Formats: sequence, C-alpha cells, structure tokens
Amino acid sequence: MPLATLTGMALKESSKLSQEKWSPSGELVERFVGRRFEDQTAVVMCSHGPVIPQIVAEIVSHTRADVDDVIRRAASPATGDFSVFHVAFLKSGPHLVSVEYHDAP
Repeated sequence: MPLATLTGMALKESSKLSQEKWSPSGELVERFVGRRFEDQTAVVMCSHGPVIPQIVAEIVSHTRADVDDVIRRAASPATGDFSVFHVAFLKSGPHLVSVEYHDAP
C-alpha cells in the first residue's frame, strides 16, 4: 500500500499469492505469474513464506534465466527482505535483465 500511495498507482489487491492459497503444486502461482507475463505489464507482487520460491521459479521459467546466488537468495528471503526482478520483453521473449536483493532495514 505505501508504494501505491507514493507512486500514485492504482492498487489491485489479490489473494492469489497468499500463504492461505498456497499449494505444493504451485498451480495458482503458475497461472497468476504466467498471466502477468502474457500481459507484459509492470507489476509488484508481494507474498510470504512458501509462495515466494514458487514466484521466483515461475519468473526463472518464463525468462529462461540461469539460476545464480542472487536468484537463490531471492527465492528464500529473510523476514522483511525483498527482491526486484527486472524483466525486458523482447521480440525473442521475456529476458531477466537483473535481480536486486535488499535486506530488511
């Protein structure tokens, strides 16, 4: 909510990435993240616990990125930490440009 307030962006909340909706198969996350890639729009996704590794796995899958230490860390953050995935949509398909990992203050 603070990010939306600061940027003036419209906020569209969804419970699809909530821990309560988590399943080992990750089907809901796969569909949700896949749709964001289909739309090719900027998006902020927030979640917790077991959902985060599934989100990261879907981003890696859609961009065919090589998994490195930053991506591994992003898939298993400490409480309050967050990551930013920069994705470019090219004619050849989505490309993971960079990943930022930020420790909680």
